[in-house]
Amino acid sequence: MIDDIPQQSEQEQLQRKSSDRRTHSDRRRTIAPWTGDEYRKANRRNAIDRRGLPFGVFYKSTEPLPVLYAWLRNNCGGKWSVGIEEAEEEAVKKTLKVLFEQESDKDTFMENVVRNGSAA
Repeated sequence: MIDDIPQQSEQEQLQRKSSDRRTHSDRRRTIAPWTGDEYRKANRRNAIDRRGLPFGVFYKSTEPLPVLYAWLRNNCGGKWSVGIEEAEEEAVKKTLKVLFEQESDKDTFMENVVRNGSAA
């Protein structure tokens, strides 16, 4: 069955490879010109935008994350975010990056959690 397919000569293959089917048209002309209007919408993200959380602290902890989240929910007036920066294999001891929208929330966190060593 394979023998029934006509084989192209090497010269024909080279000619076909070197031809450019688009040499006669400029593709950029087929795209609509830019009018200066933005089609993107503001606030595309639903998650907290970390750029709006300018106050941060690194915190080493052995506490479970739900305990820390509960403390943050109950004691912070503004937005906050927690990211795991480093964790050991057991994931018991971890370094967290806690970001706050308000400096007062960061100060409260520093006084009550970091200095006491516990969010409980």
